[in-house]
Amino acid sequence: VDLYGERITKIKGNIRRSRDVSNNDMVLYQCKPSFFLECYLSDASYLNMTINRIRNNFIKLSDMTAKIGIKPLYGNVPSKCVPQAYLIYDDKGGVVDYLRNNGVGAWQWPASELPDEIRKSPNVYPNSILLDKYLVLLPVHQSITNRNCSYMFKVLSKWQCMARL
Repeated sequence: VDLYGERITKIKGNIRRSRDVSNNDMVLYQCKPSFFLECYLSDASYLNMTINRIRNNFIKLSDMTAKIGIKPLYGNVPSKCVPQAYLIYDDKGGVVDYLRNNGVGAWQWPASELPDEIRKSPNVYPNSILLDKYLVLLPVHQSITNRNCSYMFKVLSKWQCMARL
């Protein structure tokens, strides 16, 4: 099952839209973190390993995509930064759908979460509209492997070839 394919993405979107959640009715309570979460957060070697994996995934994708002319929105990762995603610019459109249909968990943000006020006022919020339309985020979390990075690169390379035709 392709978790990033169009069918599953539509099902997830329908479920999210069907929930009747009002921010005004939401009450948040502070809770004690689980024992396992506390263990993870107090393990400095685990946290350092995780940070290094994420940063290395970002650097790998940056190096790979540079070979095919895809430039990241941000090229260097500041030393104290842990990137949440690898951002590229899609000026032709369609790359997120292509990646997702090929098993890559790419996404755009805020996408469906973009407030209606902004969507209805593009003259007032041109940067928000532009970034929402053209930014593509690729996963770099600690579970991403070298093989995953290579696969993302392979799919992006095919997209670049198709976009040139």
